[in-house]
Amino acid sequence: MREERVTTKDMLRGIDLEPVAKEAYRNQNIHHRDLQLHECGLYILPGKPFIGASPDAIVTCACCPPRLLEVKCPRSLEKFVETEVRHYSGTAHVKRNSRYFCQMQVQMGVTGLASTDLFAYVDDKENMTVNVAFSRAYFDDVVERATFFFKHYVLPHMIQLAA
Repeated sequence: MREERVTTKDMLRGIDLEPVAKEAYRNQNIHHRDLQLHECGLYILPGKPFIGASPDAIVTCACCPPRLLEVKCPRSLEKFVETEVRHYSGTAHVKRNSRYFCQMQVQMGVTGLASTDLFAYVDDKENMTVNVAFSRAYFDDVVERATFFFKHYVLPHMIQLAA
């Protein structure tokens, strides 16, 4: 096993700014009654221990259903929007080919929650929230593909190594 963790400048930026970003998200959502951000760890999909996800937080309030929070800390909001977001009917949506779309769908599928607030934070003046709805069809497809990969490639290798 690898002893060193792979880190990039962007990953370190995200680690450093995540607590600040969460506080900014909280401050921008004070209109929600009794808003709370609950830290959470790794969730494993029942019956599929090779599928897991660790959201940044679970958001609860007295006025809305619980949802996930996924924080991203890009260096440029303009570039983030250009690559990850599309607008139609006056609303921002995360592109299905975004590098974060699959991550959030798996997080929702594993936790059983129906939506995620993707909060992109550059600083207190440059940030945005995009709500992402769960897609059962997308999640089921990911689970099917991951299961196939695990059964046909990972598991045989593990069995061979154990022999």
